[in-house]
Amino acid sequence: MEKRKGILTGLSLAMAASILVGCGTDPKEPPIAPTITDSDAVALGALIRLIWSAVTDATEYRVYSDGTLVESTTNTQADIDSTNVSSIVGVSALGEGGESGQAQEDLSLTETTSLDVWSIQDPDSTHPSFVRFNSDGSAVAVPCSQSNTAHFFIGGVAGSLQFRSIQNMTNPCNDNTNVDPFFNDTGGIDYAGSDFAPPSGYNDPQGITDQGVYYIWVDNAPFGTWETTDFYAKVKVTAVSGLMTTLQIGYQKEGGLRWLK
Repeated sequence: MEKRKGILTGLSLAMAASILVGCGTDPKEPPIAPTITDSDAVALGALIRLIWSAVTDATEYRVYSDGTLVESTTNTQADIDSTNVSSIVGVSALGEGGESGQAQEDLSLTETTSLDVWSIQDPDSTHPSFVRFNSDGSAVAVPCSQSNTAHFFIGGVAGSLQFRSIQNMTNPCNDNTNVDPFFNDTGGIDYAGSDFAPPSGYNDPQGITDQGVYYIWVDNAPFGTWETTDFYAKVKVTAVSGLMTTLQIGYQKEGGLRWLK
């Protein structure tokens, strides 16, 4: 009996030692992901500034653009510039236990894939000539009776159609005094490649060509200067038939940001 007791005691000591060793080697958990508290367009809309909450035990933060690491920082904010134009930006926390998941900000466009709009010269009152951007960024064609809610319209005659700011509307339709859009020909850059709107060079009116691609600066009051209350979009004229145009439009919902990816 004494021998058995000694064996049991030895086994108990071995198990205790194993437990103690195991406790000492348990891996630490990664920190929790940060929370993005603000995102703002800065530098005339060329950069997006992310601000996030501090994370306990984080030694640094990693900033991503479409999944690519673009910056490591110990600060709780970062500016992502136009060399990293993307649809998704994010930030993670790095600690002794590894890297957290990402907190992300969605900068993708609201796409309206096909929108038929007729010149205001079209005599058929059922053919809408005005385009309105809804709060979600979607574009809809509206008639003269709703022109005071619109952002721009199609003017001109067949073979010489134009984008026009709603500020240039005259009776019998009404203008929208809160917005004054301008347009910029991309100069041959295709729709997919037109991912960064320029800061200047906008026109009103802007001539339209079939398959042409254009940037839109939705200039909200106060007019004539860049503000974070302005918005940017791009439009492709996918078809022209007489007085009718078919438009594909991508709208950036982040105020003032010129990224259009």
